[in-house]
Amino acid sequence: MTYGRGLLREAVFRGFRDDLAVRNVKAPRLVPSSAGRPKLEVPKENILQLFPDAVVPSKEELANYWARVWTKALPHLGHRPLKLVRHVHGTTFYHKGPLPKDIPPAVHQLRIKKREGSEGTRLWVDSLDGLLGLLQIGAVELHPWNSTVEDVEHADRIVVDLDPGEGVEWHTVAETALELRTLMKGEGFETWPKLTGGKGIHLVPPLDQPRAAIGLWASSGPPAEGCCGRQVADRPNARSRLRCPNPERP
Repeated sequence: MTYGRGLLREAVFRGFRDDLAVRNVKAPRLVPSSAGRPKLEVPKENILQLFPDAVVPSKEELANYWARVWTKALPHLGHRPLKLVRHVHGTTFYHKGPLPKDIPPAVHQLRIKKREGSEGTRLWVDSLDGLLGLLQIGAVELHPWNSTVEDVEHADRIVVDLDPGEGVEWHTVAETALELRTLMKGEGFETWPKLTGGKGIHLVPPLDQPRAAIGLWASSGPPAEGCCGRQVADRPNARSRLRCPNPERP
């Protein structure tokens, strides 16, 4: 028995009809297809260097990390322009160029004049909220300048980067750092080690007075050359390389 709206009452299945053509019916997809959707990628103008083999912690892991260490990290990271390693759309890279538009308010922006004359923006933080805000734009590594946002043109510390080549074992790097610390103390520099999470060590001597970048190289270059020369004399089979930092920027 049927009703006006095509409904059946007490319907009973008795078999298929042979006089009707069967339509080709497909089951609906449970997962929406990605066909036709654009693939999200990082713009090339934002990539200074790629890290295709990087193992990146989750945002939750990084948030928990900053919650544990922020009071000890901020004296070294806070109030300094930051160079960022970001992880966005599955790509890990040193960031350059335009910044994201949705920067959280706790992440401060500093306008600077670049070497070529144009203006750029550098980010800096002064709180745990700022560190967590950087996570929201995919920042997984923070590399601070050797100057503060209050005086970007004058460095208040220098960095001796011990970057071992292939085959150099960790104990050799550690011994070299200890020897350099002794040599630099003889030159009037009190250093502390900064472990970056890689295979090298940074020796960081704070400066008693901030110095302009060009003057800094002129004053720190000869002591650095002297330290390297004495190490080479003590280790005839060792090689050292003194690399000049950018003299126009701390």
